[in-house]
Amino acid sequence: KVATMEPSDSRDVMNGHRARVFAAQYHPLQGHVFITGGWDDTVQYWDDRDQHSFRKFYGPHICGDSLDIDPAHNHILTGSWRKEDTLQIWDFLSGEKIKDVPQDNLHGSLIYTAQWLGRDCIVCGGTDQNMARIIDRGTLNTVGQLVDLPQGVYCLHSDPGHTSKPRVAIGASN
Repeated sequence: KVATMEPSDSRDVMNGHRARVFAAQYHPLQGHVFITGGWDDTVQYWDDRDQHSFRKFYGPHICGDSLDIDPAHNHILTGSWRKEDTLQIWDFLSGEKIKDVPQDNLHGSLIYTAQWLGRDCIVCGGTDQNMARIIDRGTLNTVGQLVDLPQGVYCLHSDPGHTSKPRVAIGASN
């Protein structure tokens, strides 16, 4: 263990999480900076040389690995385990929400996992409809999906080395 990051003892200052943390992501271009999200409906910004977070924004209810940073656009993708506003895109520098990604009309899902899929897509998965979905970043339309899986999708990862035909590993059930 090199360091422990945590909120201060003061209840008047929220400079760290007050509930479970489920996702962490280093910024690909800012060596010491990372973000975290969890049950307290905040995304916290950290510098791994300091004990407390230095910035936050409110909104996402993160219950899995559903936090990702796109270094090309400096955007954050969040996935929330809730009925509405499950996928959102945020500006990294300001913490301002850029847009809500609409739910699929036929197969909505409570999101456990989400990430950028190359420069052009988003991939996410969750429960309720037990599905994984690929979304075109420009149109926000679903371009691929797996639905009615035996259980929810709790994890996924894409292979960035295959840009013309990206591969995605999806974890659901056993």
